[in-house]
Amino acid sequence: MKIPLLIGLSSLLIALPTTGGAQFLVPGDNMTLDGIPSIPIAIAADAGRYGQYRSARFAEWHPERLEMLVTTRFGNTSQVHRVAAPGAAREQLTFFDEPVRSVSSWVSNGLDGEYFTYLRDVGGAEFYQLYRHDLAAGRSTLLSDGTKRHSGGVLSRAGDRLAYTRRDADAEGAFTQIRIIDPRIP
Repeated sequence: MKIPLLIGLSSLLIALPTTGGAQFLVPGDNMTLDGIPSIPIAIAADAGRYGQYRSARFAEWHPERLEMLVTTRFGNTSQVHRVAAPGAAREQLTFFDEPVRSVSSWVSNGLDGEYFTYLRDVGGAEFYQLYRHDLAAGRSTLLSDGTKRHSGGVLSRAGDRLAYTRRDADAEGAFTQIRIIDPRIP
């Protein structure tokens, strides 16, 4: 039962040397531990590897070719990769410190180029933001407001409308809005 605790704590604690040369994890300024014994850094390092794993998940088919997008996790973050043909190696498309949560849509047409949309958290607050990633430019553009929590993402066949939800609140409480934007115009 202690291993999951060590995995979670190892990212929130810092190592300090003690007299005698041993190093222990101690809480940062953002947390207080009560009744938890000192944890040697060597144990935390050994336990931390159980939180580092690999996975790959299907995300989206290309609308015209035998290609797909997958999210692949190496270590702590899932990123978007393209598999250009059956049996082909994956090519990483996103490179963020934070994981990509989900890929919503993939557009490929002569007028607007080729892009996909996805959700990504920034700073671990779980206020997921909606982005468009242009394949030719290799860069992502924020589509949502940057402050509220967003989810979903369904693109029209023409690629000119994207529907998603935004979690909001007012004096009467929390509510969810369905929003529609043109993903070509941030």
